[in-house]
Amino acid sequence: MENLSWDIDQARKQGVVCCFLATPSTKAVPMVGTEDVGRVGAELLDARTGVGSKSSNSRVPDWVTQNENRIGTHERRLRRPVRPEAVPP
Repeated sequence: MENLSWDIDQARKQGVVCCFLATPSTKAVPMVGTEDVGRVGAELLDARTGVGSKSSNSRVPDWVTQNENRIGTHERRLRRPVRPEAVPP
């Protein structure tokens, strides 16, 4: 999720966000933030939950499209239209 910050300058200046995933910008993919990964890791290693525990009460990654994730987030923050632009492989 933190990768969204790399797009802010281009979205602000050009109204465009480059999409580097090989999937269409309308296909949902799992996304998770590093803070969530760290929290889950800590929970799994915590002595109270059992070292090496295979279960956790934490949420699974959110499934979002590039449009929802990048475009929607930047449009809300910048209060202007932002369009996706697929970058060829």
